Amino acid sequence: MTLQATSPAPIQTAARVALPILTALSVSHCLDDLPQSPLPAIYSNHEQNLSLSFAEIGLVTLVFLVTASLLRSAICMGGSFAVHTSLDFVYRVCSILPAIGVLMALMPKSEK
Repeated sequence: MTLQATSPAPIQTAARVALPILTALSVSHCLDDLPQSPLPAIYSNHEQNLSLSFAEIGLVTLVFLVTASLLRSAICMGGSFAVHTSLDFVYRVCSILPAIGVLMALMPKSEK
């Protein structure tokens, strides 16, 4: 009778592979939701400085969250489209979009 070397159990291998993937998903989800957290913290400033009612603040929140969810879905569909096709321009456009956002944030404020 001979002894054969056995491979690690499939469950241990799956757990070893799944942990980094779940960690990356958790961190990316946290970073995705991070910009949404300051909005409720500055409601009182909006109410006082801009003379907004609670209904108007609620409308601002609704528009912000709906826009964020729609843009998130559009980005996911664009990524899926890029993966399933061989269109190189999708990668180029997606790499330029963050730069446009940074440039818009650095634009000078207009004085009224």
